[in-house]
Amino acid sequence: MRKPHWTAFETTWKANNGQDTAYKPSSTDGYERIPSVSQGATPKQAVVTFNGAFAWWQGLFNLMLHPAVSSAELFDSAYLNQLRPEYGAGPYKVSSVDFQQGSVVFVPNEAWWGDPGKLESVTCRVMEAQASLNAFLNGEVDVAAVVTKDSYTKVKAMDGVTIRTGRLPFTILYMLNSESDGLDDARVREAIFRSIDRTTWSKVRYQGIDYSETPPGSFLLFPFQEGYEDNFSKACGYDPEKAAALLEEAGWAKNSSGIYEKDGTTLSLRLPLLGDDETMKAVTTALQSMLKDNGIEVTIQARATSEFSSVYTNKDFDIFAMSFAASDPFGVAYFKQIYGSDSTLNLSGTGTPELDEKIAALQDIADETEQIKAANELEVEALKLFGIIPMANGPSKVAVKDGLVNVGAVGFGRYGIAKQLIGWKA
Repeated sequence: MRKPHWTAFETTWKANNGQDTAYKPSSTDGYERIPSVSQGATPKQAVVTFNGAFAWWQGLFNLMLHPAVSSAELFDSAYLNQLRPEYGAGPYKVSSVDFQQGSVVFVPNEAWWGDPGKLESVTCRVMEAQASLNAFLNGEVDVAAVVTKDSYTKVKAMDGVTIRTGRLPFTILYMLNSESDGLDDARVREAIFRSIDRTTWSKVRYQGIDYSETPPGSFLLFPFQEGYEDNFSKACGYDPEKAAALLEEAGWAKNSSGIYEKDGTTLSLRLPLLGDDETMKAVTTALQSMLKDNGIEVTIQARATSEFSSVYTNKDFDIFAMSFAASDPFGVAYFKQIYGSDSTLNLSGTGTPELDEKIAALQDIADETEQIKAANELEVEALKLFGIIPMANGPSKVAVKDGLVNVGAVGFGRYGIAKQLIGWKA
């Protein structure tokens, strides 16, 4: 396992700049504005050249790609049903992995050139929400999220446990599939969003965990960040009367069951519900109820968490609960990733060429403050396409065994805290 090399920067840039369409990166933002990456004074120094100013350069190259991942085929498939430790680096290495059980064990890496890790081993396990809670209560794991009433109440009563609370750089949303029957009409999509009472939804979501919040209004910045504005409220709001008027204007009328119907087809939405999280079940039922009250039928389809990829890749939904997690505080840099017409993250299919041109012009603004101001104005226009609706940010509440440090509710730090700093107090 060799030390960092400038070619890691080059490989990362090539995979993310959009020039080779065989690659399918989550975003090309920033990388597409780089014409070259070359060696500096030594092989350990990379020189990154930008085509003009790019305000958010600090958000690039945070996740590096190993130079051996030199083709789109490897980029897309190298990690499918296998781990490739030779592509990684860090204070720990893979000792064993069980894809069937969803677990991996790490041990100290003797080839690591930095400060050594403080733990003899680290075990990570994939579990549904209830299984994770049970494992923590039984002492099988040392860290667990406690963001439901049931988990918070049970863990709060435990001895030798601390619940660490912090900001969560995370946005829960609902996305509409504009390719579904009836949803190609923006008036119908707007009517659906105007039928959703986000305040009521939020109360259900956070009941019993000692937390409340005003529903978020942006996918660019979080309410605790400077420059944040509630752009969603400028574009849309809870207004059942307006929703009804929009549906009637679009040719829909209520049938004898109180559900809107057009040309013999009812306005019915398929909503996949992944996993067994009781809180998500509760808010999904609440959404179903409030939409039914406004003449819109929702069919909830229970699916396993493992089916996320299938639902996502095949766009197998009419409305779908997702979440966007931020890896850095430079959210405006990812405007195209969220709203671009060709973005793989924009499953709503509501982007337009006109909006794409405005996004490109937005990224040319070199001053951060000015770009944030322009982005807030443009996001209102993007939200008026009615493809996504922000529902919640939420707190980060993590239960941790006493004595375990540098882990828990760390906000943006979850991507920046060196893993070798996690350990038990002496």
